[in-house]
Amino acid sequence: MFSVKTKLSGAEILTKTLESAGIETIFGFPGESSLPFYGSLAKSQQINNVVARTELCSGFMADSYARFSQKITICHAPGGIGSPQLLPGIVETYNSSIPVVFMSFSEPQAQIGKWSTSTFDHNTFSLVVKQAFVVNSVDDIQKVVSQAIATASTPPTGPVHVDIPCNLLEEEAEWNPNLKPVDSVYPSQRPLPKSEDLTQIKTLAKRLLQAQRPVIYAGGGGFLSDAGELIQTLAETVGAVVVTTLNGKGVVPETHPHNFGVAGQKGADLGNQCFELSDLVVIMGSKTGDKSTLSWQLCKKVSHAAQIDADSREVGRNFNTELNIVGDLATVIELLLKEIEAINDIQTPKPLWLTSDHKQESKSDSSQEEDSLIRTVMQELSTHYSSFGLMVTDASQASGWGGKYYQCVQKRRSFISPRGTGTIGYAMPAAIGAHLARRETPIVAIGGDGGLLMSLHEMETAKRLQVPLLFVLLDNRALGLLNEHLRLFHESEGALPEFTDMRWDYVAQAFGWSYLEINEESQVKDAIVRAQSEIQPCLLRVVCSAVRSPDFHNTLKIKQGN
Repeated sequence: MFSVKTKLSGAEILTKTLESAGIETIFGFPGESSLPFYGSLAKSQQINNVVARTELCSGFMADSYARFSQKITICHAPGGIGSPQLLPGIVETYNSSIPVVFMSFSEPQAQIGKWSTSTFDHNTFSLVVKQAFVVNSVDDIQKVVSQAIATASTPPTGPVHVDIPCNLLEEEAEWNPNLKPVDSVYPSQRPLPKSEDLTQIKTLAKRLLQAQRPVIYAGGGGFLSDAGELIQTLAETVGAVVVTTLNGKGVVPETHPHNFGVAGQKGADLGNQCFELSDLVVIMGSKTGDKSTLSWQLCKKVSHAAQIDADSREVGRNFNTELNIVGDLATVIELLLKEIEAINDIQTPKPLWLTSDHKQESKSDSSQEEDSLIRTVMQELSTHYSSFGLMVTDASQASGWGGKYYQCVQKRRSFISPRGTGTIGYAMPAAIGAHLARRETPIVAIGGDGGLLMSLHEMETAKRLQVPLLFVLLDNRALGLLNEHLRLFHESEGALPEFTDMRWDYVAQAFGWSYLEINEESQVKDAIVRAQSEIQPCLLRVVCSAVRSPDFHNTLKIKQGN
């Protein structure tokens, strides 16, 4: 708390603005230009300023925190080389529409154009954020930062960037008590659809009731709009099958009879087959990118489609949609249900057109080319953690294993993967962000040795913050997915090196982590049970071969074009 005085420093105004918005946790890495802000944050009794070991990883922590908490957060960096290191995190949040306010503290205004050490052209950020803001006066900090938070949280949600010249942090200005505080919970607004979209909603309600084999294809927008229960109700009402993207995984619990799993490259055959069998696909909150659609092959297998999205740029982008509805997903579904109720006088839900037998057939069809050890690990992790824990995966093969074998059964988000960019090195910092969003929840992260080595330093952060983290290391001593692609698409062997067999037990010991190792399937259950009893972060190394992953057969389909 700040003492009562007529004027506050820019750093104090910035801190108070964040407090007024209800922000409790922020992420960053310090530099000389940001030190006044750190001094102000040290006085705050509300804000936990989490210091990562690099700006890059702080961005991934912020991304994960925003996804799991359903609240906006701040990720900040000093000027100069610190600012561009935010870009990987910014791009991931931009591609996945995650509302994070990225903030940089650039060179003093008097040094602009003189090649100060903290010089960086912040126009770069405008290409990968929803909106870029520049604070030109200490008097503008409160207003501009509040506007940035509101912009990030308004559908379509997404990251914004705020640049504050560092001299403004030490200048003084009046706090404006009349400026209405913004709320960090998103979405902050749920605007009603326009008249043309309301007409489309009426038409879609009729089409859903007429369809014999309707499919709802739900993406990460279902979580952003907090629309999971509404999607489930709609599916139950019209007898629709629900399949999801990897970002939408678990938006309807995967134990629900209407949920038929993940579709696309990271999904199982059953989810993809639903597209061919359907007579109407309704796409909800998905950018329909390559990984979600088998490089857009699923788009060609759909006879009739409609799309609902908060972002007008996304509707009709990749599917030949007959109905395009722009609006907040939860709001649109509520209106859809009202229209269906008005049309359907009998009020009898339509029966589900696929049965649980199809799910059982799909589960028993595990590829013989997969690594059975990793499959067993994933199945045991699902058994021991899915009902109460959180799962974070790296991209690449780890996301394929998680997408296929980890079952999301909770009624809120319990699984994330960096599908906005396909980033490896994400899982470790994102697991830390997950813990800070849901402090009482055990965290499981999964990644390969290639990815973990990109963010190894954050093992110290996890230890310092006492994160109850189990990191499952799939150690194949190779860049496994890239080797797969080299063999499949380029007919090349040996182009990438086989990496050194590291002493991961020494690494764990150096960071103060526990260490366990699995070499065969008989060790899996006991190792996971032991890991659950650890009171400190635990590294569980799974010694595996660089064999084909669950999404290999989908990659093969892409190559074959079917």
